Amino acid sequence: MILSSFKKVFATGDIENLTNTAYRYIYLASGFIAHYNLYGFRDAYRDVDLLKQNILLNARANQWSNFTPADKNYDYYMSKADVYKSLASLV
Repeated sequence: MILSSFKKVFATGDIENLTNTAYRYIYLASGFIAHYNLYGFRDAYRDVDLLKQNILLNARANQWSNFTPADKNYDYYMSKADVYKSLASLV
């Protein structure tokens, strides 16, 4: 759902296609802030190219590389990293 939403945003160039699910993922990622809500985020990233730039700029920080297999929730954080890698590859 997350990647599908971003694909639509990038294909259309219209941030209004960003879903709440995708917003909740990205605002919790390193380098992004909440902008109070989905509507504030959409307003901040009307220029979809700016969103793409920020996704790439923050890609390294969103690999959750400070976790090891022995850590609690390791699989969860690695799945978040996989989503971010896939997201960055869309850009």
